Amino acid sequence: MGRSKSGLGSRWLIAAPALLVSLFSFVPQAEAFQVGLNAVGYTVTEIPPIKSDTAYVQCGQDVVPFINVTFDYEQNLFGDCGWDLFMVHYTGYLQIPEHQTLQMWVASDDGGTVQIGSQEFGVWQDQGCSATEFDLSATPADSYPFDAWFYENGGGTCFMLAWNVDDTGWTIVPPEAFTSEPPTTTTPAVSTSVLTTTIPESTTSSVLPSTTVEPQTTSTVPETTSSTTTTSTVPVTLYIPTTSTEPPTTTTEPIPEPQSTTTTTIPEVTTTTEYVTTTSEQPTPTTIPENPTTSVLSPPDEAKPALSNQELVAVLDALETADKAEVQALVTQVLAKDLDTSQAASLVSSPTVLASVTSEQATALFEEIAPTELSPAEAEAVVEAVQSAPSSVRKAFESVLNIFQGFADSYVPLNSTVPVKTRRALIALSAVFLTVAPAPSRRNK
Repeated sequence: MGRSKSGLGSRWLIAAPALLVSLFSFVPQAEAFQVGLNAVGYTVTEIPPIKSDTAYVQCGQDVVPFINVTFDYEQNLFGDCGWDLFMVHYTGYLQIPEHQTLQMWVASDDGGTVQIGSQEFGVWQDQGCSATEFDLSATPADSYPFDAWFYENGGGTCFMLAWNVDDTGWTIVPPEAFTSEPPTTTTPAVSTSVLTTTIPESTTSSVLPSTTVEPQTTSTVPETTSSTTTTSTVPVTLYIPTTSTEPPTTTTEPIPEPQSTTTTTIPEVTTTTEYVTTTSEQPTPTTIPENPTTSVLSPPDEAKPALSNQELVAVLDALETADKAEVQALVTQVLAKDLDTSQAASLVSSPTVLASVTSEQATALFEEIAPTELSPAEAEAVVEAVQSAPSSVRKAFESVLNIFQGFADSYVPLNSTVPVKTRRALIALSAVFLTVAPAPSRRNK
């Protein structure tokens, strides 16, 4: 989607990451209150949601170090807010350092706004991960009330805040710049010397990085009150608090072999009948003893029979002329069999199947696929078919399979404008600049 310029600055799509030119050090001159921002999450019922702390049910609360996060992974989910239809409200204080020039940008997917003092910037609508840039050169160095809102409708996510002080280069606004209470410190200074920064521990027990950088020489730029826009490439550094920089992988467990059936043979009971012969009556049998009680052994559950290639061919042929109800019936019959990855890929590569199946059937079909077993041709066919499938099928695809595993690089997720390959590159680059911290144990699902 195109990005139009506004009076507050410029907005542009984050299409690919760029190397950070420099990291400057933010040096407070006195001890402040707790570093970080108060964050409260809400489950929303409308899009775009109302920016309110009373309109929706609360789903999480935390103190976060800064604005630099993606919620695309389970370990990053905020409290009990889930993947979609949630909003997070960040509050605290931002220390603006001494500066000649100061540019900032806020990026979000979907909506995200930031208010610093009385100035508010950002976008409150559905969009891919895009940034709005604004100029705060005329804003004096001081501590300002900070208020930010983010919401997610569906698909990919990002929420980031960066600044460029005196043209030293773009970097994410560091945790030292934020406090959850009004600070009592003097105005902090910006240093361009070599510095190792130790981040104080926040209530999330996240260990943030120590960064050593090369000294730089900065030039003084005359102060101006006019608004400016730039087209510099956005440095993208995502805060991903996991114990591994790789996205989670999907493991398909083998179907257990059926247990052997033990047959117990019950010995026959032999009875003897004696007859008494008289001249006037028929022979009368003696009383036959009752058979002993026998127990019946129930066979163990049997594994689903495998789908043969002949059956698969017959199903694919039948799909060519089937209507929606017939397609669903055929898929139900197929799911009663044991499918391998190649067979499941053949079915989900059919536009007829994806246009007709229910979301539950789509989920079951995707669960039969192990991405690591897909051939390049099969992966390409699956992605091409899913890309044009109904939203319910695409949601099932994105929730069941790890689309960041490498087989779906050309796929563009729901509510995103960039393919998975671009987002994978963005996340991979973040590992160069961040020491990944473990997610809080309370967020484990």
